Amino acid sequence: MTKLIIGGLFCIVFVMHIVFSKIDYKKGCYYTKPLLMPLLGIYYILSVAEVNKLIVIALVFGFMGDVFLMWPQGKNNFMIGLGAFLLGHLCYVLLFLQGISFVKDVPVWFYFIIIIYASIGITVMKKLTVYLGDMKVPTYIYMATILLMSFSSLARILVMDMSIAFTLPFIGSLLFLCSDAMLGFYTFKGKFKNGEIYIMLTYVLAQAFIVGGYLY
Repeated sequence: MTKLIIGGLFCIVFVMHIVFSKIDYKKGCYYTKPLLMPLLGIYYILSVAEVNKLIVIALVFGFMGDVFLMWPQGKNNFMIGLGAFLLGHLCYVLLFLQGISFVKDVPVWFYFIIIIYASIGITVMKKLTVYLGDMKVPTYIYMATILLMSFSSLARILVMDMSIAFTLPFIGSLLFLCSDAMLGFYTFKGKFKNGEIYIMLTYVLAQAFIVGGYLY
């Protein structure tokens, strides 16, 4: 019963946040945004017999990133928020690589996927570089990390079936790529219509999908 209540609260707060973003009610967003990752974390802890600490730590870093990026104009806030999300992605890299041993017979198509990931990263960074200024190196490191996170999620297919346990985290990793790419353009190139909504929608769903995959 408690798990259902927490899950319901998470959904309600998520919807409220999206609505507040749509009507540009900043105060409401400041109340709802910091609640999302803690509620998701509590729901995960209540839903599993054995808690994976990497998921909990990743959500804690997500919470920290959410809080600091609410005031990105503050001194060092953006860098701290970016660093928190980067550490969260590294936690997910370690999570996805758990149980994966380097197999000898890697299918050919897997190498083509590496090229696709590299192409995505290069394309995004080419479009962003001109706007980054002195943030080039941190952004390059962050982009490489999130690409590694998504690729690590895909690598699980080498040792498991196309089940919900694989599919949800992989979709979540792709949503993370979309969310962070949009955040990069929104922050450095300039705001675009409904940008905050699209960024938060893909970000929260990314976290929820990754966590959801580890409930099975």
